[in-house]
Formats: sequence, C-alpha cells, structure tokens
Amino acid sequence: MSRRVASVVLILFSLFIPQPGHARESGVWIGAESQIFIDDSLVSAKSGMERHTHPCTKPPRPVLGPEMNWERDGDDQRVYVYGTVLRDPETGAFRMWYNRLSGVLYATSEDGLRWNRPRLNLAEFQGTRENNCVLTSLHSPSVVYNPDAAPKERYAMLGYKGGNERGYRAAYSEDGLHWHLYLKNPVLPSGDTCTLMYDPKSGAYLAFHKRNVKWRGHERRTVYLAESRDMQAWSKPLLVMAPDEIDDAQIEKEGGRFGQFYNMSAFPYGDQYLGFVTLFHFTGPPERKGPLQSNDDGPIDVQLVHSRDGRSWERCEDRTPVIPNGPYAYDAGCILGVANGVVAT
Repeated sequence: MSRRVASVVLILFSLFIPQPGHARESGVWIGAESQIFIDDSLVSAKSGMERHTHPCTKPPRPVLGPEMNWERDGDDQRVYVYGTVLRDPETGAFRMWYNRLSGVLYATSEDGLRWNRPRLNLAEFQGTRENNCVLTSLHSPSVVYNPDAAPKERYAMLGYKGGNERGYRAAYSEDGLHWHLYLKNPVLPSGDTCTLMYDPKSGAYLAFHKRNVKWRGHERRTVYLAESRDMQAWSKPLLVMAPDEIDDAQIEKEGGRFGQFYNMSAFPYGDQYLGFVTLFHFTGPPERKGPLQSNDDGPIDVQLVHSRDGRSWERCEDRTPVIPNGPYAYDAGCILGVANGVVAT
C-alpha cells in the first residue's frame, strides 16, 4: 500500500476494532488475532481509499538450477519448486522438497539463497542411491508439518502420479526424509498440480488441486478443494477458484484467448488466509512447438487471493501480479508453480 493508504488503514484500525474482551453490539468479533485490511469485513465505512497490490522483488538469477546428473534429461534442463519450502521447527533451517523427473528431491539452506543437496542414499535412480532423492515417481510434491499429528505422521505430502492409476497420492513421514505412501492411493482423482495446507483452526488438511472443466464456454484449468482429517478419507472436491470475465477481458486485450488457473496455494495469516493463484494467459497452441513445449501457449503470472475461512476465496481489488513475469530471462515466460506459502527469512 502507499503511505497515504496505509495511514487511512491505521486510522480505521483504531476506530473500528474493539478492545480484547469487549464485543460491540454490531460488528465482527476478532479476538486477539492480528488482522489485515485486505477486504471490507472490518471496515465500517471508507471514502477516497484504494487498495493496491505491490509486486515482490526477485533476485537476478535462480537460487537453484539443474546442476546434478539426475536433474537433467537431454534437452530438459529444469528443476521445479512444484513443491515446498519450510522452516525446520527445531533448527530454523530452510528445508526444500522440489521436483524433477527422478522424483521428489531434497535440499537445505541456512539463508534461503544458498542451497545444499545432501547425499541421502534413500531412493535409487539410474542405478545409484548417491543422490538427494527421497521419493520416486511423484510430481508436484506438497509438504506440510503438523505438530499435532502422531509422531510418525508429523510430515504429510500430497503429490501427483500419472499412468494407469492417475491421481493424487498421499504419504507420511516422521522426519521429512523417510516417506511412506498410504496403502489406499490415489486419494483424489485427476491432476496434475496440487498444494497442501494444514489448517490449525479446524485441524483439517486442505488440498487445492487442478481440474480441467468446462467453464464459461471453454475447457479450462480450475482450482478444486478437498478436505481430510487423516490424509486418507477426503471430502468431495468443490470448485473454489475459476477465471472470471475480468480475467478474460484483460487477456483478450493482450491478444490472448481466455484465462485459466494453473494452481493455487494457501496459508493462514493472522486471523485470515492468503493464497497465490497462477493465472495462465492462454493464447492458443504454439506456432512452433519445441521439444519441451506443451500444446498450450501463453504466459503465467501469480496473483494474490484472500479468504476468511480458507474455503471461500476472493480476488483482490487490484489484480496486479504479486509475482509478475520478468524482468529477467529465467522468469520472463511463466511462473510455473507456487509453494505452500510465504516463509520468513
């Protein structure tokens, strides 16, 4: 927010939030949790105020690249954080679970910028265990830490596997390294990207996952949500985020066709929930399809979304990408995925 808008927000904060232990006759009870004014739920009235999304800043080069033999496959020289970065609850170090053809890979860091790949000797790939692979044949691994779970299930993972039994698979671990797939898998159909969130308020795991459906006259990628208490029995997936007419109008103005949502992440923030949704500006099939190009073309950026309960989601008034494309070569085309949430450095 600009300094002028921020001052207005602070004034509203002092005027309309009751003191702890006192409830107003009309209003929203907020308890002791921190609040952000991303919506009008706590605003009694406003005038001359606009909300603006300020894009983040990025380093001039990636913090992780395909440096190891098991991270490369011919022309395909890519690694993905279609995965997760968490802080270790005991040491405070950064832990990353990322994705490559070899499966789920693991890295550690003290500052979030310089990453190490420990030789774990856990999973075999190309005839050797001298690698940092923790689980094979799983795509888009999303990891959460649940301090309230049984010790052997403190870490939970949801990821996608293709083939004859295509769908999302659930796994558990005591230390985040030694993983075990649940016997009943896949737990959710379709795919191929997902993000997992543990909601401490409800004690539920929330799986935000991609599904292709007919929406507003086009076959589109959309975001569905399913819930579980134990990572095994899941609720019926419900649509929670799909492109609207504002998205389509902007994309048509840019010369594209329509919008799609590639994936979405979510995380608790104070008394609310924030999320990142990836908007695919679909332009159609590529004019010249290269060896690594899909059948669909167009840039992807990341926008901020918000919720009061983690289930019903709203777009921000200002849809300026919070993680935009560029200005560097490595991020000029698209932001392919977003990990679970923000990790403080």
